[in-house]
Amino acid sequence: RAAAAESGPFLFGKPSIADAFFAPVAIRLRGYHVQLPAEALAYIETIYQWPAFKRWQQAGLQES
Repeated sequence: RAAAAESGPFLFGKPSIADAFFAPVAIRLRGYHVQLPAEALAYIETIYQWPAFKRWQQAGLQES
């Protein structure tokens, strides 16, 4: 993550399949109020602000 920090806030700078893979993990970490370092919390917030994540989450909520 540190090596790509200059390219953007995602794991490899720009959004990638790696971020899509970790999106469900971000939901769990936030939902269970896991104590995390500031950098991890910032990454989770980045995921939550990602338009692709928002569409995916909304589709899941509509499905249930």
